[in-house]
Amino acid sequence: MRLSKFYDGLLVGCGVASAAAIFTIVVLVSINVMLRKFFQFSIPWTIEVSEYALYFSTFIAAPWALAKNAHIRVDLLANALTGQASVLLERATNVIGFLVSIVFLVYGIVSTYDSWSNNAMIFKELIIAEWLLLAIIPISAFLLSVEFIRRLLRAVSEHEEKI
Repeated sequence: MRLSKFYDGLLVGCGVASAAAIFTIVVLVSINVMLRKFFQFSIPWTIEVSEYALYFSTFIAAPWALAKNAHIRVDLLANALTGQASVLLERATNVIGFLVSIVFLVYGIVSTYDSWSNNAMIFKELIIAEWLLLAIIPISAFLLSVEFIRRLLRAVSEHEEKI
């Protein structure tokens, strides 16, 4: 049970980190606009940092959104089905989501490791190691895969309680 509470706290942290990244974008862009408007000066790396923050916030918020059911979900078919068919569809979507998350996890690990081992760098206004940006992919994919397993186990236990 403590592990579940720790994981739930980790997901809240993901949501907070995503919100902080979005807040950073808002502040940086606002400051840059004010500087340009009143002082004819701009911070050259603002757009780049905003791009990275948007990328980060998308990946880090995904597990939190899935856990909160705050993700986009087209449930026309799920609403049309009843009983066992609805349960099977829910299980199937969680299994497919888990498998896709595992693909992203493997791809993310391989890409991050390749970038790290090749010492790949990104040269824009800022010069950063590419693996720093790629590392969020396997982290997010791992958390998503755990969440899909939790959803699958929850769906199975809820179905057994109804029987």
